[in-house]
Amino acid sequence: MSIQTDSFDLALIDINLRECLAYPIADELIRLGKPFIFVTGYGADAIPHRFKDVRRFENPCDFRTISAEISMLCGRVLSSS
Repeated sequence: MSIQTDSFDLALIDINLRECLAYPIADELIRLGKPFIFVTGYGADAIPHRFKDVRRFENPCDFRTISAEISMLCGRVLSSS
């Protein structure tokens, strides 16, 4: 899998992408050190334990809450650069 890392600061991932699970994408983002958030209809019990520290929002979710989380993560990315 190849992810173009210079084109984004963080990612929002829906776990089920047209009947394909997005966990390989999440694994690659972790390997690359790119922050991401799961935005999904799946509950916490459906997500593998290796992603226990990844922030997760269940659909439907509040735009303001996600925006605040994105701002916080962007702040971390900028401060670590």
